[in-house]
Amino acid sequence: MDVSSKIGSKWPRRRSNIDISVSQTTDPMGAWWKYTFDATKDGNTSTNNWMDFPHMGFDNNSIYVSGNMYRTTFPWNYRYSKLRVFSKAQMYSGLAATYVDITRFRNADNSNAFAASPARSHTSTASCFMVNTRSGSGSNVTLWRIDNGPSTPSLVRVATVSVGSYSIPPDATQLGTSTKIATGDCRTQDCIWQSGTLYTGFSENVSGTSAVRYLTINTSTGVKIKD
Repeated sequence: MDVSSKIGSKWPRRRSNIDISVSQTTDPMGAWWKYTFDATKDGNTSTNNWMDFPHMGFDNNSIYVSGNMYRTTFPWNYRYSKLRVFSKAQMYSGLAATYVDITRFRNADNSNAFAASPARSHTSTASCFMVNTRSGSGSNVTLWRIDNGPSTPSLVRVATVSVGSYSIPPDATQLGTSTKIATGDCRTQDCIWQSGTLYTGFSENVSGTSAVRYLTINTSTGVKIKD
Protein backbone atom coordinates (compact mmCIF):
# COMPACT_ATOMS: atom_id res chain seq x y z
CA MET A 1 0.00 0.00 0.00
CA ASP A 2 1.24 3.49 -0.84
CA VAL A 3 -0.22 6.86 0.08
CA SER A 4 0.65 10.42 -0.93
CA SER A 5 -0.80 13.90 -0.82
CA LYS A 6 -0.42 16.37 -3.66
CA ILE A 7 -1.49 19.85 -4.65
CA GLY A 8 -1.89 21.66 -7.93
CA SER A 9 1.26 23.10 -9.48
CA LYS A 10 -0.08 26.63 -9.95
CA TRP A 11 -0.67 29.37 -7.40
CA PRO A 12 -3.00 29.99 -5.74
CA ARG A 13 -3.29 26.41 -4.57
CA ARG A 14 -6.70 25.17 -5.68
CA ARG A 15 -6.48 21.36 -5.72
CA SER A 16 -5.42 18.93 -3.02
CA ASN A 17 -5.71 15.15 -3.38
CA ILE A 18 -4.97 12.09 -1.29
CA ASP A 19 -3.74 9.29 -3.56
CA ILE A 20 -3.75 5.70 -2.27
CA SER A 21 -2.63 2.62 -4.18
CA VAL A 22 -3.25 -0.94 -2.97
CA SER A 23 -1.45 -3.95 -4.45
CA GLN A 24 -3.89 -6.55 -5.75
CA THR A 25 -1.46 -9.40 -5.08
CA THR A 26 1.67 -10.13 -3.05
CA ASP A 27 3.72 -9.12 -6.10
CA PRO A 28 4.52 -5.37 -5.98
CA MET A 29 5.26 -5.49 -9.72
CA GLY A 30 1.72 -6.70 -10.40
CA ALA A 31 -1.58 -4.83 -10.66
CA TRP A 32 -2.69 -2.13 -8.19
CA TRP A 33 -6.01 -0.56 -7.27
CA LYS A 34 -5.64 3.21 -7.37
CA TYR A 35 -7.75 5.76 -5.50
CA THR A 36 -7.83 9.56 -5.52
CA PHE A 37 -9.75 11.58 -2.93
CA ASP A 38 -10.37 15.31 -2.75
CA ALA A 39 -8.55 16.47 0.40
CA THR A 40 -10.09 19.96 0.29
CA LYS A 41 -13.40 18.50 1.42
CA ASP A 42 -14.36 17.95 5.05
CA GLY A 43 -16.70 15.02 4.63
CA ASN A 44 -18.82 16.08 1.65
CA THR A 45 -18.40 19.80 2.34
CA SER A 46 -16.06 21.77 0.08
CA THR A 47 -13.56 24.10 1.77
CA ASN A 48 -10.84 26.54 0.74
CA ASN A 49 -8.17 24.45 2.47
CA TRP A 50 -5.52 22.00 1.26
CA MET A 51 -3.68 19.20 3.07
CA ASP A 52 0.02 19.21 3.93
CA PHE A 53 2.37 16.84 5.79
CA PRO A 54 0.28 13.65 5.41
CA HIS A 55 0.71 10.64 7.68
CA MET A 56 -0.72 7.17 7.19
CA GLY A 57 -1.67 4.55 9.79
CA PHE A 58 -3.81 1.44 9.94
CA ASP A 59 -5.37 -1.19 12.20
CA ASN A 60 -7.39 -4.35 11.51
CA ASN A 61 -10.31 -2.57 9.88
CA SER A 62 -9.28 0.93 8.85
CA ILE A 63 -6.72 3.01 7.00
CA TYR A 64 -6.05 6.48 8.41
CA VAL A 65 -4.60 9.54 6.70
CA SER A 66 -3.94 12.66 8.77
CA GLY A 67 -2.71 16.08 7.68
CA ASN A 68 -2.46 19.78 8.39
CA MET A 69 -5.00 21.92 6.58
CA TYR A 70 -3.92 25.27 5.10
CA ARG A 71 -5.74 28.01 3.22
CA THR A 72 -5.67 27.74 -0.58
CA THR A 73 -5.36 31.52 -0.95
CA PHE A 74 -2.93 34.04 0.50
CA PRO A 75 -2.05 34.08 3.34
CA TRP A 76 -1.51 30.31 3.18
CA ASN A 77 -1.74 29.90 6.93
CA TYR A 78 -2.48 26.78 8.96
CA ARG A 79 -6.16 26.29 9.79
CA TYR A 80 -6.65 22.95 11.60
CA SER A 81 -5.75 19.26 11.59
CA LYS A 82 -7.77 16.53 9.89
CA LEU A 83 -7.99 12.74 10.12
CA ARG A 84 -9.60 10.78 7.29
CA VAL A 85 -10.76 7.22 8.03
CA PHE A 86 -11.11 4.68 5.19
CA SER A 87 -12.41 1.11 5.09
CA LYS A 88 -9.55 -1.35 4.67
CA ALA A 89 -11.98 -4.03 3.42
CA GLN A 90 -13.22 -1.79 0.61
CA MET A 91 -9.75 -0.83 -0.56
CA TYR A 92 -8.28 -4.31 -0.24
CA SER A 93 -11.08 -5.59 -2.50
CA GLY A 94 -10.89 -2.81 -5.09
CA LEU A 95 -14.39 -1.56 -4.23
CA ALA A 96 -15.61 2.02 -4.30
CA ALA A 97 -14.11 3.53 -1.15
CA THR A 98 -15.95 5.71 1.35
CA TYR A 99 -14.46 7.74 4.21
CA VAL A 100 -15.28 9.68 7.38
CA ASP A 101 -13.45 12.90 8.36
CA ILE A 102 -12.62 14.05 11.89
CA THR A 103 -11.43 17.66 12.04
CA ARG A 104 -10.26 20.41 14.39
CA PHE A 105 -9.14 18.18 17.24
CA ARG A 106 -7.14 19.88 19.98
CA ASN A 107 -4.74 19.12 22.79
CA ALA A 108 -5.89 19.33 26.42
CA ASP A 109 -4.62 22.93 26.63
CA ASN A 110 -6.84 23.81 23.60
CA SER A 111 -3.88 24.20 21.24
CA ASN A 112 -4.15 22.63 17.80
CA ALA A 113 -3.04 19.01 17.50
CA PHE A 114 -0.54 19.93 14.79
CA ALA A 115 0.84 17.13 12.56
CA ALA A 116 -0.82 14.28 14.45
CA SER A 117 0.43 10.88 13.24
CA PRO A 118 -1.73 7.70 13.30
CA ALA A 119 0.26 4.55 14.01
CA ARG A 120 0.93 1.65 11.70
CA SER A 121 -0.35 -1.16 13.89
CA HIS A 122 1.89 -4.24 13.79
CA THR A 123 -0.20 -6.14 16.33
CA SER A 124 -3.84 -7.11 15.79
CA THR A 125 -6.15 -4.34 17.02
CA ALA A 126 -9.51 -2.82 16.14
CA SER A 127 -8.39 0.60 17.44
CA CYS A 128 -5.56 2.80 16.24
CA PHE A 129 -3.34 5.05 18.36
CA MET A 130 -2.17 8.47 17.23
CA VAL A 131 0.32 10.97 18.68
CA ASN A 132 1.31 14.58 18.21
CA THR A 133 4.08 16.73 19.65
CA ARG A 134 4.07 20.51 20.07
CA SER A 135 5.63 21.71 16.82
CA GLY A 136 7.48 24.60 18.45
CA SER A 137 8.58 23.51 21.88
CA GLY A 138 7.15 21.69 24.85
CA SER A 139 7.50 19.10 27.56
CA ASN A 140 4.64 16.79 26.61
CA VAL A 141 2.94 15.05 23.69
CA THR A 142 -0.69 14.02 23.20
CA LEU A 143 -1.74 10.38 22.85
CA TRP A 144 -4.99 9.64 21.00
CA ARG A 145 -7.02 6.52 20.21
CA ILE A 146 -9.39 6.03 17.28
CA ASP A 147 -12.24 3.60 17.95
CA ASN A 148 -15.13 2.15 15.92
CA GLY A 149 -13.61 2.63 12.49
CA PRO A 150 -14.27 2.73 9.69
CA SER A 151 -18.01 3.44 9.66
CA THR A 152 -18.49 5.40 12.91
CA PRO A 153 -15.00 6.41 14.09
CA SER A 154 -14.57 8.30 17.34
CA LEU A 155 -11.42 10.09 18.50
CA VAL A 156 -10.45 9.82 22.17
CA ARG A 157 -7.73 11.95 23.75
CA VAL A 158 -6.13 9.30 25.95
CA ALA A 159 -3.43 11.27 27.76
CA THR A 160 -1.12 14.24 27.82
CA VAL A 161 2.19 12.42 28.17
CA SER A 162 4.99 14.19 30.03
CA VAL A 163 8.41 13.95 28.35
CA GLY A 164 11.73 15.77 28.59
CA SER A 165 11.65 19.39 27.37
CA TYR A 166 12.28 19.89 23.65
CA SER A 167 12.65 22.88 21.30
CA ILE A 168 13.14 23.63 17.59
CA PRO A 169 16.52 22.47 16.25
CA PRO A 170 18.82 24.48 13.98
CA ASP A 171 19.38 23.28 10.43
CA ALA A 172 21.60 20.19 10.30
CA THR A 173 25.12 19.98 8.88
CA GLN A 174 25.96 17.36 6.27
CA LEU A 175 29.24 15.81 5.22
CA GLY A 176 31.18 17.37 2.34
CA THR A 177 29.27 20.63 2.00
CA SER A 178 28.49 23.80 3.88
CA THR A 179 24.86 23.60 2.75
CA LYS A 180 22.67 22.66 5.68
CA ILE A 181 19.55 20.51 5.76
CA ALA A 182 16.32 22.13 6.91
CA THR A 183 15.08 20.26 9.97
CA GLY A 184 11.70 21.96 10.13
CA ASP A 185 10.34 22.03 13.65
CA CYS A 186 9.46 19.45 16.31
CA ARG A 187 6.44 18.05 14.50
CA THR A 188 5.67 14.35 14.90
CA GLN A 189 7.17 11.88 12.45
CA ASP A 190 5.68 8.50 11.51
CA CYS A 191 4.96 6.07 14.32
CA ILE A 192 4.45 2.34 14.88
CA TRP A 193 2.32 0.56 17.48
CA GLN A 194 3.05 -2.99 18.59
CA SER A 195 2.00 -5.03 21.65
CA GLY A 196 0.89 -2.04 23.70
CA THR A 197 3.80 0.29 22.86
CA LEU A 198 3.89 3.24 20.49
CA TYR A 199 7.24 4.11 18.89
CA THR A 200 7.98 7.47 17.25
CA GLY A 201 10.60 10.19 16.87
CA PHE A 202 10.97 13.90 16.13
CA SER A 203 13.64 16.57 15.64
CA GLU A 204 14.87 18.62 18.58
CA ASN A 205 17.60 21.01 19.72
CA VAL A 206 20.36 19.55 21.91
CA SER A 207 22.93 22.13 23.05
CA GLY A 208 22.54 24.15 19.87
CA THR A 209 22.74 21.21 17.46
CA SER A 210 20.04 19.25 15.65
CA ALA A 211 19.16 15.84 17.04
CA VAL A 212 16.41 13.23 16.94
CA ARG A 213 14.28 12.36 19.97
CA TYR A 214 13.30 8.69 20.14
CA LEU A 215 10.10 8.25 22.12
CA THR A 216 8.19 5.17 23.28
CA ILE A 217 4.84 5.28 25.11
CA ASN A 218 2.89 2.64 26.99
CA THR A 219 -0.54 3.08 25.42
CA SER A 220 -2.31 1.25 28.25
CA THR A 221 -1.07 3.67 30.93
CA GLY A 222 -0.44 6.76 28.78
CA VAL A 223 3.05 7.08 30.27
CA LYS A 224 6.34 7.34 28.41
CA ILE A 225 8.64 4.33 28.53
CA LYS A 226 11.70 6.05 27.11
CA ASP A 227 12.66 9.35 25.50
